[in-house]
Amino acid sequence: MIARGSLAISGLVIFAGTMYLAAYASSPWMNVVWLTISLGALGFPVVTSWAAVTDLGNEYSGSVSGWMNLWGNLGAFVSPLLCGWLAENIGWESTLLVSIVPILFASLLWFGIRPDRSLT
Repeated sequence: MIARGSLAISGLVIFAGTMYLAAYASSPWMNVVWLTISLGALGFPVVTSWAAVTDLGNEYSGSVSGWMNLWGNLGAFVSPLLCGWLAENIGWESTLLVSIVPILFASLLWFGIRPDRSLT
């Protein structure tokens, strides 16, 4: 948990913080910098998620990774549509701030993941 969870949670927290800074950036240059850091920080939870899948699933890690892929792809399909709709209705600043909420929720969920204990 310490190795995988701390890396994932720190990446999610960095994302949330830099996304907040991107929402209130005063220049386009700084907005690009904060968005780059925030999206780069999402690499940490992605890597640790795939590592946790093999720990949790053991001989069923293919099935566990398939479920993770399913929900990730559904989110990847819905999020641009939702972001576009939110940006049109509440503005980009608020849309960037709204995107922080599920990330903070995901960081809390990582406290419940125990990679040292198999699902089977």
